Amino acid sequence: MSKEGSVIQNASESTHEVSAWLQDTINKLKSFKQRVDDGQVIVKDGDYSETHPAPDREEVTYDYISLSIDFVETKSQNKTE
Repeated sequence: MSKEGSVIQNASESTHEVSAWLQDTINKLKSFKQRVDDGQVIVKDGDYSETHPAPDREEVTYDYISLSIDFVETKSQNKTE
């Protein structure tokens, strides 16, 4: 499992580890949303896609969710330099 990356790198990770990784990702998105709400981040572009390919008769079907956000951070007016 990757702490910083965008994927779980080992398919044999336990359900608990995968769940923890997903919760961490959700928490990061909530924190990012709060920064947007507070005006600390300006979203310039984004892309969200979810795919559900047709299943193959002999293989497992893999679904995908992908999220990409292009943003800039603003300087806080409260910071002193």
